Formats: sequence, structure tokens, C-alpha cells
Amino acid sequence: MHPRKIATLALVVAGLAAGTSACGEDTTPSRADFTAEANELCRSANAKIAALPEPSDVDGLTRYIEQMTSVTSAAVDRFAKLDPPAELRNDVEAYVANGRRVIALADRLADATLSGDRAALKELQAEGDRLDADSDERAANMGLKECANDA
Repeated sequence: MHPRKIATLALVVAGLAAGTSACGEDTTPSRADFTAEANELCRSANAKIAALPEPSDVDGLTRYIEQMTSVTSAAVDRFAKLDPPAELRNDVEAYVANGRRVIALADRLADATLSGDRAALKELQAEGDRLDADSDERAANMGLKECANDA
């Protein structure tokens, strides 16, 4: 899987998380408001990842994965503060679970790259492709075009 594809997958998956609402008061945003805010977060994170220099060797790829993971983790933290409408909560929970898997996948990818473990790289690519497809579908179903957009 291409490094930018992994980064995008991480962002897509990081795109949503359940937040909290104020005590006794329903402050949940409308679906349109939530979608607009989530898309803006993805747009910003995608731009940061797109600005990362393309790796040209193993060391560069390792740095790229570390930088991508840093951007992704920050995006996850920001999304964790959002409060999705009730009709999106189940999809949000599954989406976040995928996000956590992608971040772990990125760490394993860096290790496999450094060790030159081609079998592990092939397995990680297949897992990443599966997570990417699932995440893109979930994002599209929730109206998160920027989150389903591969950078």
C-alpha cells in the first residue's frame, strides 16, 4: 500500500469519534453541522499529510510514517471532541475503532520496513487495504467526502 494511502486511511478512520454533551442539555449538533466540521478536520489533516516530503529511501519512509502518525493522532484527538448526532453514533464508533487499528498498523508498517520483512509488509498492505475500503465506505455513507478522499 502506498504511504499516502496509509496516511489517508488513517485520516479517514480518524475522521470521527464520539464526544460528550453538556450536563442535562442536548448540545448535539445537527448532521449538517457535524458533517461540515468533520469534513473541515479531514481537509486540514489531508493538506498536512500531502505537504510531507515523499520518502525516497527506507529511512525517509520511516520518518514519513512517524510524521503521518503524528498528524493522524492529532486529528483523532480533535475528532474525539466532536459530538455526532445520534443517527451516526454506531458508524462513528466503528470508524474510530478502525482509526485505532490504522495507527497501530502504521507502527507495525514502520517496524516491518526497517527489518525488511516482506511477508509482514504484504500482510499489512492487505489489512490496510481492507481498513481503507471499510473506512471510505463509512465516511461516504455519513456524508464525509473529505474524510473518504484519498490525499
